[in-house]
Amino acid sequence: MGLTWMRSIWVSALLTMASLVFCGSADAAKNVVTAVGPGSNPVIASDARGDLFAVFETSSGTSSAKDVCFVTSGDGGRTWSAGTNISNTAHAASKPCIAVEGGGAIDVAWSDEAGGGNNSDIYFARSTDNGKSWSAPIDLARTKRGSTNPEIAIGPDNSIHVVWIDESQDITKPDVFYSWSKDGGKRFNPPQNISNTPGICSAPSIVVADTGAVHVAWLDTTSGKDHPDVFYRRSPHGAFAPANRINTRNISNSARISSHPVLALGRGERLYITWTDNSLRPDLSDVWCVVVGKNGKMTTPINVSYTSGIASNPAISADKEGRVAIAWSDSSYGSPHIFSRVSRDNLDDVSYVMDLSHGDDPNNRGDSSPCKDPSVIIAQGSAYVIWEQQGAPSSVINLTSLTLKDIGTGPSFDINLKSANGKRVAF
Repeated sequence: MGLTWMRSIWVSALLTMASLVFCGSADAAKNVVTAVGPGSNPVIASDARGDLFAVFETSSGTSSAKDVCFVTSGDGGRTWSAGTNISNTAHAASKPCIAVEGGGAIDVAWSDEAGGGNNSDIYFARSTDNGKSWSAPIDLARTKRGSTNPEIAIGPDNSIHVVWIDESQDITKPDVFYSWSKDGGKRFNPPQNISNTPGICSAPSIVVADTGAVHVAWLDTTSGKDHPDVFYRRSPHGAFAPANRINTRNISNSARISSHPVLALGRGERLYITWTDNSLRPDLSDVWCVVVGKNGKMTTPINVSYTSGIASNPAISADKEGRVAIAWSDSSYGSPHIFSRVSRDNLDDVSYVMDLSHGDDPNNRGDSSPCKDPSVIIAQGSAYVIWEQQGAPSSVINLTSLTLKDIGTGPSFDINLKSANGKRVAF
């Protein structure tokens, strides 16, 4: 198992380490980091005008349980609105996700224990006035056991698509469940099990193409608990056919540990699948990415990070202009920082690795506040990256932006990182 994968990553590694030519870089030290507010697990989205929206977990002060907080910015993230509590229950709300419809309505889903007991359900709320008011939360899952880790996407007809992890059929082997709505969230189809594998499923991701095709990826231990892989399914429309070995594809097929798959759609219906894997270096995980064309043909995996640290929790965004932005948490300098690479041509050329959370100042590497869980969105020619910076008494949500036209790029195998002494080194 994984012979093709291993061959491809070793070819990638050799080309990576042999490449010494670069075509410019970004000055990450000029990036302004803005504090959005106290919280954790942030996710960012944007509308057609370029307004930014973010959701994250936060404590309301009236209860020890966390709520889902919504904020918005109309000036590129320089200032943010006061937070709005969307969940507002006495129980724990977690893992919020957000998407914006073509007409401007904002959709948010999260996991919530409001139903009572220890079993969480997936809740959904919608705003049609730019986040000023929200519909009453509705329970999408209503299943017998725990439902967690929702992800949401919008179709070209403003249909709303949600996936999550559900323990209904086997508490020891949760599956990926899916539901969708065509009427603005008033009614959702009954939840459908779209994974139905013998393994443990986790970390789902979903996107919907302009054609209406629904793409879903998740982590799955069917190949073995010691080396979970990234699985992928596609449906040409809202309803999925019953899952089987033919229509479920093992994307990573790695000999070691794959983790945290994330999807994005770019120009020409290109599907980007990003995840982390430690097959190249057992002690260090890297960020990998493949591109799947409309014909289903998949490119050779590209090692996006290949730094001296552990890469984790990747995030990706792409647009119809061919721009791609990838961010992740990286331990190259000890305490995790937020690193990023960007492309203006569908990942044919990419930038240097940039330290977004701490800039390129070599004297600023010793910050002990870990940064994690980045989320990224491309809007109006810029990439906006949001993340959690841990600290006491509470974590803080930070944001920075990159003007993509000002960032130099080079061949995708030219992976460079500024070392602690400020000298450029090629890996």
